[in-house]
Amino acid sequence: MKQRTFLSLATAGAVLALSACSEGTGTSLTSEAELSEDVVAAAGDAIAADVGAMVNNEVSVGAAMPGSAHPSNLTPPPGWTVVRTMVCFDATPTAQAACDALTTASIQFNVSIDGSFQRSRQSPRGTETMSIAVHRDRQLTVSGLAGTETFRVHNGFGASADTAEFSGTHNGVDHSRIARETSNDTVNAVRFNLPRGTNPWPVSGSIVRNVSGTVDITVGEREETRSYTRRVEVTFPADAQGNVAININGRSCTLNLVTHVVANCS
Repeated sequence: MKQRTFLSLATAGAVLALSACSEGTGTSLTSEAELSEDVVAAAGDAIAADVGAMVNNEVSVGAAMPGSAHPSNLTPPPGWTVVRTMVCFDATPTAQAACDALTTASIQFNVSIDGSFQRSRQSPRGTETMSIAVHRDRQLTVSGLAGTETFRVHNGFGASADTAEFSGTHNGVDHSRIARETSNDTVNAVRFNLPRGTNPWPVSGSIVRNVSGTVDITVGEREETRSYTRRVEVTFPADAQGNVAININGRSCTLNLVTHVVANCS
């Protein structure tokens, strides 16, 4: 018979108190720090995907937004469903029947994304399999399009309902963590300089995910359920290789926008 421990957390204070007690007595199956590394791994992938979505929004407009080509492959993985609608506005702003390279000043995109992926991940427990199913909605506006463009700025918000599973073997014991989480996501003045070919990554702005979730943890024959909240923020610029700082509740890590990998947490 498996032992199951259910932790019911009514307040943030209870979360902290219970975590401290569990970690101190050794009864908890994961620490708050380890839980944060799971959350930031999933959030980092989502934020890197959001950067790709901004670029792909521009590319979808075609000739009305020249110079949108990007040197990196930021298209969604095979099998993903992306539904995108858009409305173009002139400088007044008045909605236009179609985007125009000369008169369009901004474009509002509504994007829904559904899909899943799996890859290996290095965690404090060693090599693990990370499997994520994503369900995301975004409303994003790109501005700065009127006249001779030297930059573009993206702003917007959205919501996510994702499931992330981490599994592997550590010291001969199988383990898994299945996290079901929702988030409120904000894109704050993310700026790309032009031409894009020599300015592939955002030079300023930020992306924030406020995450709430529950995770079912299994280590050998033991099981546990935890609730959590985290705030994850990426602040640009990124360097020439697409590395950018990502922070979670005061901890700093590095996110690579090409590989979507989060590393170097301290």
